[in-house]
Amino acid sequence: MGKILIIDDEAIIGLQLEAILSSMGLEVVGVGTSGKEALSMAKELNPDLILMDIVMPRGMNGIDAGAEIKGEFNIPIIFITAHADGKWVRKAKRIDPFGYILKPFQEEQIKAVVEIALHRIDLEKRLKESESNFHQLVELSPFPVSIIDSAGQIQYLNKRFTELFGYVLTDFPNEAKWYKKLFSNPKNRKRFQDVLKSGQSETNIEPLEFKVRCKNKKILDVLFRPVSLESGKQFITFEDMTLRNQLEKMLRNERDQLEKMVAQQTEELEIKSQNLEDANFALKSLLKKRDEEKFEFEEKIQVNIEQMVLPYMEKLQATNLDSTQSTVVEIMATSLQEVTSSFSHTLSTKYRSLTPKEIQIANLIKQGQTTREIAKILNISKRTIDAHRNHIREKLKLKKKGGNLRTHLLSIR
Repeated sequence: MGKILIIDDEAIIGLQLEAILSSMGLEVVGVGTSGKEALSMAKELNPDLILMDIVMPRGMNGIDAGAEIKGEFNIPIIFITAHADGKWVRKAKRIDPFGYILKPFQEEQIKAVVEIALHRIDLEKRLKESESNFHQLVELSPFPVSIIDSAGQIQYLNKRFTELFGYVLTDFPNEAKWYKKLFSNPKNRKRFQDVLKSGQSETNIEPLEFKVRCKNKKILDVLFRPVSLESGKQFITFEDMTLRNQLEKMLRNERDQLEKMVAQQTEELEIKSQNLEDANFALKSLLKKRDEEKFEFEEKIQVNIEQMVLPYMEKLQATNLDSTQSTVVEIMATSLQEVTSSFSHTLSTKYRSLTPKEIQIANLIKQGQTTREIAKILNISKRTIDAHRNHIREKLKLKKKGGNLRTHLLSIR
């Protein structure tokens, strides 16, 4: 920055100013001598700053020319004049000049005023850029934004605010209208007012969710994120949480329903599992009972044949039978032996001297059942089982040998 335009009807003053400004490293883009020239040169050269005399001949004075330049091109002006009376000063103040230098001037005076003016121009330019960037950022924000002053009055609403809630700035002529329209619930209204008041002394305010009434009477769940500014104003962003809350509620309901279904199915499976276990236990009991009855039946048949039939067959064979009768008896004996031989897998020849009950107890001992367990299974006393065990030892001739009864029974094939 450093393009300067000089306007003064005195040529020597123009040359002096040009020399001073050039020594400062600034570029003098033109030197004019009238208000009319000032207008045309400002338009053509677009300087950063104009140094202009106030009283000039040929029509337009410096203040009138400066007013048009300020209004059309917004170029800052420093007035240089020999007139210090209040009339000219008041006229000059109307266009907000960046300086007012009286003739005759000093070089250092010119340098100081011009440097300060250029610095101010730079600051204002940066400020405008910053404001423009901020405005664009806020306007392009995907979230609604409002700025509220320390009195609670809304100063600014961005486009997204109007799109979401339907309100424009004129819908809130005062603080009361703003609170009443946005918050239909008095408790929420009071709560929000308290948040704003506390925010004036706190820089970090936690986001809060409120029910907000739109211009079309629709109620939204809105998350407020207020930020306190140094000026005491509140910069607030808003986020519509309505859809998110609805989805979360739906998901919670779905989850609860799913958990309920899982619990119900789990309970049904547990019942079915228990029923299956009961059925399995009952089936095992039936099979066990069947095997026991089959075993007992085979034992009875074999013992009865060997003890009640075969001895008489032997006696019959020892009588005076003719050859035909002897043959028939022998065939009968052979057939009976073949019938009993099919039970040999359950009853060893060494068992044949045992009673059916003793055979049953012997097989339970082989299976590893204890005296107490056998007594429970057969529903008889332990003393009776002990007596049967002694009889089995005697019949198997283990009394003198000693040793473990179960081990001996397992060795019998």
